[in-house]
Amino acid sequence: MPRYGEVLVRPTPQLDDFLRGGVDDAITELCTALNRFDPPPFRTIPELLTEEALEKLNDLPVPENGKCEEEVLLAHPVGGPLALTMGKISLSNMDMRSESSRTAYSLRNETGENLVLDAHRDLLDGHAVLFNYSVAGNWFYVLDGVRYKIRENELIVLNGAAEWGDITDFLPGHDEEDPFNGFRHLGGVTMTHAVIGEGLTSRNRLLVYGDGRETTTTQIPPQLPPWF
Repeated sequence: MPRYGEVLVRPTPQLDDFLRGGVDDAITELCTALNRFDPPPFRTIPELLTEEALEKLNDLPVPENGKCEEEVLLAHPVGGPLALTMGKISLSNMDMRSESSRTAYSLRNETGENLVLDAHRDLLDGHAVLFNYSVAGNWFYVLDGVRYKIRENELIVLNGAAEWGDITDFLPGHDEEDPFNGFRHLGGVTMTHAVIGEGLTSRNRLLVYGDGRETTTTQIPPQLPPWF
C-alpha cells in the first residue's frame, strides 16, 4: 500500500521488461514530489530504458523534421507502453482541476541548425512529460532561465502547476462582456521553458500530456498577467 501522500503511478505492464532497474519506484517518487504543497518545477529520470528498448524505438518511422503517426506509435511494443506510461505521469497532476478530455501523444524529429523554441508556459494541462532519444549535438532546455542539457534516454517532467496566476484572458469567452461575472480566474501553468540547439542538432522528442481544459491557446507568454 502507498504511504500517506504518495502518488502511486506504475508503468504500463508491457513496459516492465524495457525499464532500467528501479525506475518503477522512481516514477512514483517523481509524481509524489510534483504533488507536494511546495513542489519542484520539474523532475527527471535519467537512463530510463534499457539498451534493447532504445534499439527497438529506432524501428519507429520518424521522418526528418516530421512526425510519427500516433496510431503507429501506440502500436509499437516499446513506444506504445512508454507513451501510455507517460500519460499516467501527466495525469497524476492533482491540480488540473478538470477532467482530461484527451491525452495527446506527439513523437517528432527536430533536425536543423541553431534551432530555438521561444520561452513560454503551458496552460491548464497535466504535467508536460518528455522523452528524448537519438539525440545528436548540443541541445538545451532553458528552465526558468537555467540551462539544462538535453540528454539521450532521459525522461523530463515539467510540473503542470509549477506556478499559479491570472489566466482569465486565456479562457474561452474572455473577450465577451463580463463573461465571468466580475470574477478573475486563477490557474496553474508550467515553469517558463525554452529549447535551444547550438549548431547542427537532431533529436527524436516524445511529448505526452493530459489536455485538461479547452482554452484559446496552449502556450502563453513567460510573464503571467497580475492577479487582482
